[in-house]
Amino acid sequence: MKQRLVPGSLGEGVVSISLETAASSFAVNLRRLIYFHHWSAREAAKIIGVSEHAMSAWLTEKRKPGLDSIMRIAGLYDIDPRLLSGEPLAFAKELADPERIEHAEANIRHAARGVGAVTPLRRKRAPKEV
Repeated sequence: MKQRLVPGSLGEGVVSISLETAASSFAVNLRRLIYFHHWSAREAAKIIGVSEHAMSAWLTEKRKPGLDSIMRIAGLYDIDPRLLSGEPLAFAKELADPERIEHAEANIRHAARGVGAVTPLRRKRAPKEV
């Protein structure tokens, strides 16, 4: 909803009111993930195995991906699927992990050539303290 004010009216000084929703975390995080790895949305769609139309719909929030697509994205880019729709700061920290970057780049190269399977990186976790 946008309003235009008439000069001299009681509401003078207020420029406009806009009720726009912020982009979803998924759309923002997917866009970051694609461009971080130097792909276009078109190239990423091909590698992930979806149509360009589907990728566009996800990035513009017209549609949400199915669970199988989320898992393919997470596997290809070696990212925790929960982080795709999670908080942007936690996502950015994971995105910048050097070990994840190296493994994701290998997955992307393999997927682009059609060689081998995309495998998630098995990270060693620190033991929990009791």
